[in-house]
Amino acid sequence: MSSAIGYDTDGVLHSKYGIVIQNIWLLMLYASDLFQRINYASQQTQKEVAPDKLPDIIAEILVKFVRERLMCGLTRNSLPKQEDLPRVRGRIDILRTEGHCLLERGLVSCRFHEPTLNTPRNRLIKAALERGSFIASGRIAQICHDYASLMFRMGVIDGLPDRSTFSKEVNTINNREDRQAIAAARLLLEMAVPATRQGKEYLLIPEVNEEWLRGLFERAIRGFYRVTVAHIWKVKETHHVQSWPLQEFSDGLRDHLPRMELDILLTSMDNQRKIVIDTKFTSLLKPGWNRKGDAFDSGHLYQMYAYLRTQESESHADKQATGVLLYPVTDMSRKFSCSMHSHNFILATINLNASAQEIRQSLLDLIDE
Repeated sequence: MSSAIGYDTDGVLHSKYGIVIQNIWLLMLYASDLFQRINYASQQTQKEVAPDKLPDIIAEILVKFVRERLMCGLTRNSLPKQEDLPRVRGRIDILRTEGHCLLERGLVSCRFHEPTLNTPRNRLIKAALERGSFIASGRIAQICHDYASLMFRMGVIDGLPDRSTFSKEVNTINNREDRQAIAAARLLLEMAVPATRQGKEYLLIPEVNEEWLRGLFERAIRGFYRVTVAHIWKVKETHHVQSWPLQEFSDGLRDHLPRMELDILLTSMDNQRKIVIDTKFTSLLKPGWNRKGDAFDSGHLYQMYAYLRTQESESHADKQATGVLLYPVTDMSRKFSCSMHSHNFILATINLNASAQEIRQSLLDLIDE
């Protein structure tokens, strides 16, 4: 990988590791908690969305949460009001009532709270939907427009609230139900979608270092699978700690055994298939010291072999589990596979400089096999 940030001959901006900046943002999106909360039921239209466009993905996330809020009912709030009424409502404003001689006209000045849907949080969500109808494309843009129109007919009539008004109203205990919709709305309204070519606007490049990218790569792969194949596979949310299958051991031995933590564990819904994925932020092939040409990393192979053998049980899925060693590259992808002791082994690379559609399809093909 390259060692400096800059534009290539085509004017495309890369990080110092050679990864297109726009795809780093894409990995950050896949790794986010917001993206991972999408379930498969809301993914039926995803194939129609152009995944190269981040606004489409963000708008789809917003639509999912707005749909949930509309089904459960938008959150109401009580807004203070003061009116001159023919009957008492709430508290009487004696000073105004006497000062304006309202009693002589059969009126009384009242201060009260009136329930309404035209709250700052609902106005923020409607404004985000309106923006999504312009910057998204295809069916998602139409859904954003329809939901914004529906909220307007329900009484959310004002525009985007200012920051001070919104901050006073949104940071309350009643915000729990709307938290995800608000997060998606703010992301769509405030995010500046990065591009890979030079332009007139400037964005801060994420602080990219090897340790941060390694963690991001793992979280992005896990988050991607949790969302896109949730109807077929159960995906562990965090590292899966695997126990050593010890039968006879001396005292104190367990205290010195290394921990076996599986990066990503996928189990099919019928428990008939299991896939262990271990992400490695390094090269797939390295120069071999005792042979001609490059060789696989022996430590990685031993590690995956141990993962698969030590989790064997009586179930079919454990006896024939598949192990995948996944490496990032910035050029052409490669893939090798073999079978040992009824376990399938796949050593593959994924091109992080490919389009979002190609990255998505490569990850799906990897587990389809």
